[in-house]
Amino acid sequence: MSIYSKKDRLIIITGALLTLVTFIFDISFPVGIVGSIPYVAVILLTLYLPDNKFTVLAGISTSILTIIGFFLSPSDILFGIPFDNRLLVIILIVAAVFFIFRYKRAENERRRSEEKLRALFEASPEGLIITDKKGIISMINRRTEELFGYDRTELIDKPIESLIPQRFRKDHVQDRQTYYSNPEQRPMGQGRELYAIRKDDSEFPVEISLNYFKTDEGLFIISYIVDITDRKRSENELRLAHERLKKSAGELRRSNAELEQFAYVASHDLQEPLRMVASYTELLARRYQDKLDQDANDFIHYAVDGAKRMQSLINDLLQFSRVSTKARPFKTCDMKNVTQDAMQNLEELLRENGAKVEFNHLPTLMADETQMLQLMQNLIHNAIKFKKREIQPVIKIDSKETDEEWRISVSDNGIGIDPAYQERIFMIFQRLHTRSEYPGSGIGLAMCKKIVERHNGRIWVDSKEGQGTTFYFTIDKNLS
Repeated sequence: MSIYSKKDRLIIITGALLTLVTFIFDISFPVGIVGSIPYVAVILLTLYLPDNKFTVLAGISTSILTIIGFFLSPSDILFGIPFDNRLLVIILIVAAVFFIFRYKRAENERRRSEEKLRALFEASPEGLIITDKKGIISMINRRTEELFGYDRTELIDKPIESLIPQRFRKDHVQDRQTYYSNPEQRPMGQGRELYAIRKDDSEFPVEISLNYFKTDEGLFIISYIVDITDRKRSENELRLAHERLKKSAGELRRSNAELEQFAYVASHDLQEPLRMVASYTELLARRYQDKLDQDANDFIHYAVDGAKRMQSLINDLLQFSRVSTKARPFKTCDMKNVTQDAMQNLEELLRENGAKVEFNHLPTLMADETQMLQLMQNLIHNAIKFKKREIQPVIKIDSKETDEEWRISVSDNGIGIDPAYQERIFMIFQRLHTRSEYPGSGIGLAMCKKIVERHNGRIWVDSKEGQGTTFYFTIDKNLS
């Protein structure tokens, strides 16, 4: 089967016949008459053939025939003039060959560029639709067929409004005309929801961007269409989750407020009856100390000790609840002054233990100054309390600034904390040691955590058993 089409074969036959007729015409006239000029037309015919080899073959054969014609034509004039005429024809033939080569190369490059552009157009993950000034569709890509369920032959030469739900078409015509009056690259329908309609009349949300280009045929608009159904679904799910979270947060805040109020009221109201129990128990111990046996004295001692510890726990609980119920507004707070006040409050404890506190530059920030004093006092007290025996406690306080927060550290050279228990120490009433080893209720670090969280910060510890401890906490710089 021939690789050339019927059209190609017809051109080849026509070129061969024209060559033969031109040769006969050329040798039938005197050499002074340039009868070989029609050979140029033979070269130009090869412009319509797919292979350049026909152009080369035609150029070589017609050049040879021009030379042969020079010798076979009757000679009735001077030699120089017909020679120049024949040379001119050969030059024209070569020029025609060169022209066809350049033209075909340019056409091939243009065709390759068009094929690349078409491949990119077809491979785009977005739906692409090209329309003219009247909104008539002239091109679509494969993704558009998938989005709308149409074959491209069903959409070409159709108005773009056929892909828009009926209720939006009137406004879209006006929007399209407005865009054509001032075309630019921009998103379409910014600030409102856009919908498209499939062949089966189902609607889906879309995001559309527009651009334009000009050709000899006029202005064309290219629309980039993205199906955002999944994004809308995710946004709705996220919105619902946010609403649920907001509702839960509100309920949690109310619950915490009620719990804190209950803790405050309960601990406050328990103070008086517990004080009465402790007082009468101590009175009983003093009055009947020599009249009771040893067991009775021990029992009374246990009752007094238990009442006092209960009072201490209630006081701690009352203090813990006041972090929220008695909180003060944030104001400018100099942490250097706060640290010095905390050291002054702990002066006796520092002197008894020979403790040394060192601190570099500490920031001025927005905070509840009373709570900052309580926070620093608790951390310094904690560092002294858990010191190593026969080693001078050294406490170092430092700070570091970031774009969003201040980070303050309190380091000591004490007994350290096993990493397994580093989360537990911030829980209320949690203790790692017995009361005989280290007295206290275990509320100090829990209170530190609550104070820090009220200031939109976080607190954590870096420690190894026997190698000292560093507490870090952050304070939000954007508090007001």
